[in-house]
Amino acid sequence: MKVTVKDYLNVRVGKPSLNADCYKYLRPGHELEVDGKLYKGDMFEGIDTWLKDDAGNHYWSGGVINRLPWWIEDFGIDEIWKSTRGENAVVILLDSGFTECEDVSIDRIQLKYSVIQNDTGLDSYGHGTTMSSIICGKGLTIMGIAPACKLIHIKICEDSAISNLNFIEGLKKIEDIVSGNISQRYVVNCSLVLTNLTGDEKKTITQKIDDLASKNVIFSVAAGNRPTSLPTFLESLDSSVVSSAGICKNENNLSYSRIIDSNIWEKITVTTPGYYPALKQFTLEPYGSSHACAYTSGLIALTISLKPDLKITEFKSLISKCAQLCPDVNSDPNFIINNKIISRTLLVQTLKNL
Repeated sequence: MKVTVKDYLNVRVGKPSLNADCYKYLRPGHELEVDGKLYKGDMFEGIDTWLKDDAGNHYWSGGVINRLPWWIEDFGIDEIWKSTRGENAVVILLDSGFTECEDVSIDRIQLKYSVIQNDTGLDSYGHGTTMSSIICGKGLTIMGIAPACKLIHIKICEDSAISNLNFIEGLKKIEDIVSGNISQRYVVNCSLVLTNLTGDEKKTITQKIDDLASKNVIFSVAAGNRPTSLPTFLESLDSSVVSSAGICKNENNLSYSRIIDSNIWEKITVTTPGYYPALKQFTLEPYGSSHACAYTSGLIALTISLKPDLKITEFKSLISKCAQLCPDVNSDPNFIINNKIISRTLLVQTLKNL
């Protein structure tokens, strides 16, 4: 991977340390070939990650410019990182579990739990791990939105087929977690969609989500990958959840489109990036409203790190103020319904004023 030196940069021999031997420095504008991985080393100006070349030389990562992916740069996440990287938030994922990958190491995981009997909580499907990367990935495959937040994984499924009873058991576990640390702010990522709910299941889930929302737990839910103007069940709990549909960036690199089949329900809170590189150890599709939901969870984590007493109504109002009209290059007649795409300028300005 090539990076560009932005400040005079020392070449450190053998280890990522300010005390390592230095035999030369590189001038601003110099193009440098590195292996693309981040290595933890000495802290300098608040950054403790380093790059390495094939010869074993190390370079402080704060001294180079690496082109940021569109889902970071286009929406001002890089500017928000100057104030917070999500340090004060914990994101709970109700998903397919977690398996350590190159983007998310096990030290990001505060707790891993499975409601499935005799299950380790590992993710063979890849969905939970991919959502984790979107939320707090290091950037080797997917650069996450809130890289300093912590994650809790509650495994409720082996694949996309979710047991509604397992979902309810997952909510019970969240109740236990929240009651054990009432001062911590939590975001719950629900990227998977529930179907075929009974009346009693709907009543139980609604009651539990409303109760958790009253304790300032913010639920982030996926719109679902289906071209309909009807909400998913979780989306229908509109006052207690933040809902997301997915967008992708078009080949001309100038405009956006709604991801095919992403829900077009007009009350969707926001459309956010839903197309990412695929993690190499899984065969999961690299796009969908699930991915957009995870992005929004990361954005909520950043926001509550800046404003710990943030309420869900405030976040929805904030996002509404930061949205702008963005016509679809493919002239999708449904896109105009919920083209609530975040403006980089408005988001950065709004969060700076929190």
